[in-house]
Amino acid sequence: MKYLVVYETLKEEIFNEKYAINEQLPNGRELAELFHVSMLTIKKAMDRLVLDGIIVRRRGDGSYVKDWKKMDVAQHNHLSGTFNQFSEGEVKTKVLKFEVERADEKIAAKLSIQAGDFIYAITRLRIIRGIPSIIEYTFMPLDLIPNLQMSHVETSIYNYIQRDLRLMVHSAVVKITGVRPDDFEKKELHLKSNSFLLQVDQVASLDNSRVFEFSIAKHIPEEFEFETVIVSNKK
Repeated sequence: MKYLVVYETLKEEIFNEKYAINEQLPNGRELAELFHVSMLTIKKAMDRLVLDGIIVRRRGDGSYVKDWKKMDVAQHNHLSGTFNQFSEGEVKTKVLKFEVERADEKIAAKLSIQAGDFIYAITRLRIIRGIPSIIEYTFMPLDLIPNLQMSHVETSIYNYIQRDLRLMVHSAVVKITGVRPDDFEKKELHLKSNSFLLQVDQVASLDNSRVFEFSIAKHIPEEFEFETVIVSNKK
Protein backbone atom coordinates (compact mmCIF):
# COMPACT_ATOMS: atom_id res chain seq x y z
CA MET A 1 0.00 0.00 0.00
CA LYS A 2 1.23 3.48 -0.88
CA TYR A 3 0.96 4.95 2.60
CA LEU A 4 3.27 2.24 3.99
CA VAL A 5 5.92 3.18 1.42
CA VAL A 6 5.67 6.81 2.53
CA TYR A 7 5.68 5.78 6.19
CA GLU A 8 8.74 3.52 5.86
CA THR A 9 10.64 6.09 3.78
CA LEU A 10 10.03 8.94 6.21
CA LYS A 11 10.83 6.73 9.20
CA GLU A 12 14.13 5.66 7.62
CA GLU A 13 15.00 9.26 6.77
CA ILE A 14 14.29 10.34 10.34
CA PHE A 15 16.36 7.50 11.82
CA ASN A 16 19.17 8.34 9.39
CA GLU A 17 18.85 11.95 10.61
CA LYS A 18 17.94 13.50 7.30
CA TYR A 19 15.38 15.23 9.51
CA ALA A 20 16.91 16.16 12.85
CA ILE A 21 15.20 15.93 16.23
CA ASN A 22 12.84 18.91 16.69
CA GLU A 23 13.06 19.73 12.97
CA GLN A 24 9.83 20.52 11.18
CA LEU A 25 8.85 18.12 8.40
CA PRO A 26 7.60 19.32 5.01
CA ASN A 27 3.87 20.02 5.04
CA GLY A 28 1.31 17.60 3.67
CA ARG A 29 1.07 19.19 0.24
CA GLU A 30 4.85 19.22 -0.18
CA LEU A 31 5.09 15.56 0.84
CA ALA A 32 2.25 14.62 -1.52
CA GLU A 33 4.13 16.23 -4.40
CA LEU A 34 7.41 14.64 -3.33
CA PHE A 35 5.95 11.11 -3.19
CA HIS A 36 3.44 11.61 -6.03
CA VAL A 37 0.54 10.48 -3.84
CA SER A 38 -2.69 11.95 -2.49
CA MET A 39 -3.03 14.04 0.66
CA LEU A 40 -5.04 11.19 2.20
CA THR A 41 -2.10 8.82 1.70
CA ILE A 42 0.22 11.32 3.38
CA LYS A 43 -2.21 11.70 6.29
CA LYS A 44 -2.31 7.93 6.86
CA ALA A 45 1.49 7.74 6.82
CA MET A 46 1.81 10.67 9.22
CA ASP A 47 -0.84 9.19 11.52
CA ARG A 48 1.28 6.04 11.79
CA LEU A 49 4.42 8.06 12.59
CA VAL A 50 2.51 9.91 15.32
CA LEU A 51 1.22 6.61 16.70
CA ASP A 52 4.79 5.27 16.78
CA GLY A 53 5.94 8.28 18.77
CA ILE A 54 8.39 9.36 16.06
CA ILE A 55 6.78 12.69 15.19
CA VAL A 56 4.41 15.08 16.91
CA ARG A 57 1.79 17.39 15.41
CA ARG A 58 1.63 20.94 16.71
CA ARG A 59 -1.71 22.52 16.03
CA GLY A 60 -1.40 25.24 13.45
CA ASP A 61 2.35 24.73 13.19
CA GLY A 62 2.93 21.42 11.37
CA SER A 63 4.70 18.17 12.26
CA TYR A 64 8.02 17.88 14.07
CA VAL A 65 10.49 15.07 14.74
CA LYS A 66 10.38 13.89 18.35
CA ASP A 67 13.42 12.85 20.35
CA TRP A 68 12.99 9.26 19.23
CA LYS A 69 16.42 8.26 20.61
CA LYS A 70 15.02 8.53 24.14
CA MET A 71 11.91 6.45 23.50
CA ASP A 72 11.42 3.73 26.09
CA VAL A 73 11.52 0.25 24.58
CA ALA A 74 8.52 -0.60 26.73
CA GLN A 75 6.51 1.91 24.72
CA HIS A 76 6.81 -0.42 21.74
CA ASN A 77 6.15 -3.65 23.60
CA HIS A 78 3.30 -2.90 26.01
CA LEU A 79 0.67 -4.87 24.11
CA SER A 80 0.35 -8.23 25.76
CA GLY A 81 -3.24 -9.46 25.45
CA THR A 82 -5.91 -10.04 28.08
CA PHE A 83 -4.37 -13.22 29.50
CA ASN A 84 -1.14 -11.47 30.49
CA GLN A 85 -2.82 -8.50 32.17
CA PHE A 86 -3.85 -10.48 35.24
CA SER A 87 -2.13 -12.66 37.81
CA GLU A 88 -1.77 -16.39 37.25
CA GLY A 89 -5.04 -18.20 37.83
CA GLU A 90 -7.21 -15.08 37.67
CA VAL A 91 -8.26 -15.56 34.05
CA LYS A 92 -9.95 -18.57 32.49
CA THR A 93 -10.85 -18.76 28.82
CA LYS A 94 -13.83 -20.43 27.19
CA VAL A 95 -13.32 -20.74 23.44
CA LEU A 96 -16.67 -20.25 21.74
CA LYS A 97 -15.36 -20.28 18.16
CA PHE A 98 -12.05 -21.06 16.47
CA GLU A 99 -12.36 -21.37 12.71
CA VAL A 100 -10.63 -20.49 9.47
CA GLU A 101 -12.80 -18.33 7.22
CA ARG A 102 -12.52 -16.04 4.24
CA ALA A 103 -12.45 -12.36 5.18
CA ASP A 104 -15.41 -10.23 4.18
CA GLU A 105 -14.81 -6.69 2.94
CA LYS A 106 -15.12 -5.07 6.38
CA ILE A 107 -12.65 -7.42 8.10
CA ALA A 108 -10.30 -7.32 5.11
CA ALA A 109 -10.18 -3.52 5.26
CA LYS A 110 -9.33 -3.60 8.97
CA LEU A 111 -6.56 -6.15 8.41
CA SER A 112 -5.25 -4.47 5.25
CA ILE A 113 -5.74 -7.66 3.23
CA GLN A 114 -7.92 -8.66 0.28
CA ALA A 115 -11.53 -9.74 0.69
CA GLY A 116 -11.58 -13.52 0.42
CA ASP A 117 -8.17 -14.02 2.04
CA PHE A 118 -8.08 -16.66 4.76
CA ILE A 119 -8.28 -15.50 8.37
CA TYR A 120 -8.70 -16.95 11.82
CA ALA A 121 -12.09 -16.04 13.31
CA ILE A 122 -12.00 -16.48 17.08
CA THR A 123 -14.58 -15.81 19.76
CA ARG A 124 -13.57 -16.17 23.40
CA LEU A 125 -15.22 -15.60 26.75
CA ARG A 126 -12.82 -14.35 29.41
CA ILE A 127 -13.77 -15.28 32.97
CA ILE A 128 -11.94 -13.07 35.46
CA ARG A 129 -11.86 -14.14 39.10
CA GLY A 130 -14.85 -16.38 38.45
CA ILE A 131 -16.96 -13.70 36.74
CA PRO A 132 -17.74 -13.81 32.97
CA SER A 133 -16.28 -10.42 32.07
CA ILE A 134 -15.21 -10.07 28.44
CA ILE A 135 -16.28 -11.42 25.08
CA GLU A 136 -13.53 -11.09 22.48
CA TYR A 137 -14.03 -11.35 18.73
CA THR A 138 -10.59 -11.68 17.13
CA PHE A 139 -9.58 -11.79 13.46
CA MET A 140 -6.04 -12.51 12.23
CA PRO A 141 -4.53 -13.17 8.78
CA LEU A 142 -3.71 -16.84 8.33
CA ASP A 143 -0.51 -16.21 6.37
CA LEU A 144 0.90 -13.87 9.01
CA ILE A 145 0.12 -16.05 12.05
CA PRO A 146 0.66 -19.64 10.81
CA ASN A 147 -0.11 -22.85 12.70
CA LEU A 148 -2.20 -21.27 15.42
CA GLN A 149 -3.47 -24.02 17.73
CA MET A 150 -6.32 -24.37 20.22
CA SER A 151 -3.76 -24.39 23.05
CA HIS A 152 -2.68 -20.87 22.05
CA VAL A 153 -6.26 -19.65 21.75
CA GLU A 154 -7.12 -21.03 25.19
CA THR A 155 -4.30 -19.06 26.80
CA SER A 156 -2.42 -16.25 25.04
CA ILE A 157 -2.15 -15.78 21.29
CA TYR A 158 0.21 -12.87 21.95
CA ASN A 159 2.65 -15.19 23.73
CA TYR A 160 2.64 -17.47 20.68
CA ILE A 161 3.19 -14.53 18.33
CA GLN A 162 6.10 -13.08 20.30
CA ARG A 163 7.79 -16.12 21.84
CA ASP A 164 7.25 -18.81 19.20
CA LEU A 165 6.96 -16.83 15.96
CA ARG A 166 9.40 -14.20 17.27
CA LEU A 167 7.35 -11.35 15.89
CA MET A 168 7.38 -7.98 17.61
CA VAL A 169 4.01 -6.51 18.56
CA HIS A 170 4.48 -2.81 18.02
CA SER A 171 1.41 -0.59 18.24
CA ALA A 172 -2.36 -0.41 18.11
CA VAL A 173 -5.17 1.96 17.27
CA VAL A 174 -7.92 1.68 19.88
CA LYS A 175 -11.49 3.00 19.96
CA ILE A 176 -13.76 2.70 23.02
CA THR A 177 -17.54 3.00 22.89
CA GLY A 178 -20.53 2.06 25.01
CA VAL A 179 -22.86 -0.55 23.48
CA ARG A 180 -25.84 -2.71 24.30
CA PRO A 181 -25.21 -6.48 24.29
CA ASP A 182 -26.99 -8.78 21.86
CA ASP A 183 -28.80 -11.91 23.05
CA PHE A 184 -25.72 -14.11 22.63
CA GLU A 185 -23.61 -11.76 24.76
CA LYS A 186 -26.31 -11.45 27.42
CA LYS A 187 -26.36 -15.23 27.75
CA GLU A 188 -22.58 -15.73 27.92
CA LEU A 189 -21.96 -12.78 30.26
CA HIS A 190 -25.03 -13.48 32.44
CA LEU A 191 -26.42 -9.99 31.83
CA LYS A 192 -29.76 -8.41 32.51
CA SER A 193 -31.80 -6.88 29.71
CA ASN A 194 -30.88 -3.28 30.63
CA SER A 195 -27.12 -3.88 30.81
CA PHE A 196 -24.49 -2.17 28.69
CA LEU A 197 -20.91 -3.03 27.75
CA LEU A 198 -17.74 -1.10 27.01
CA GLN A 199 -16.54 -2.07 23.55
CA VAL A 200 -12.85 -1.80 22.67
CA ASP A 201 -12.05 -1.99 18.95
CA GLN A 202 -8.37 -2.57 18.29
CA VAL A 203 -6.26 -2.75 15.14
CA ALA A 204 -2.79 -3.95 16.12
CA SER A 205 0.41 -3.93 14.07
CA LEU A 206 3.83 -5.56 14.12
CA ASP A 207 7.08 -3.62 13.97
CA ASN A 208 7.15 -4.14 10.19
CA SER A 209 3.83 -2.23 9.97
CA ARG A 210 1.80 -5.33 9.05
CA VAL A 211 -1.60 -5.42 10.71
CA PHE A 212 -1.89 -8.76 12.49
CA GLU A 213 -5.10 -8.34 14.47
CA PHE A 214 -8.50 -6.73 14.40
CA SER A 215 -10.39 -7.37 17.61
CA ILE A 216 -13.61 -6.31 19.27
CA ALA A 217 -13.62 -6.85 23.03
CA LYS A 218 -16.82 -6.20 24.97
CA HIS A 219 -16.27 -5.67 28.69
CA ILE A 220 -18.63 -5.55 31.62
CA PRO A 221 -18.05 -2.14 33.29
CA GLU A 222 -17.03 -3.66 36.63
CA GLU A 223 -13.92 -5.24 35.10
CA PHE A 224 -12.93 -2.43 32.76
CA GLU A 225 -10.10 0.00 33.43
CA PHE A 226 -8.47 2.41 31.00
CA GLU A 227 -5.48 4.62 31.69
CA THR A 228 -3.64 6.97 29.37
CA VAL A 229 -1.23 9.88 29.48
CA ILE A 230 -2.02 13.21 27.83
CA VAL A 231 0.89 15.55 27.22
CA SER A 232 0.66 19.17 26.11
CA ASN A 233 2.84 20.08 23.14
CA LYS A 234 2.82 23.77 24.03
CA LYS A 235 6.14 25.34 24.89
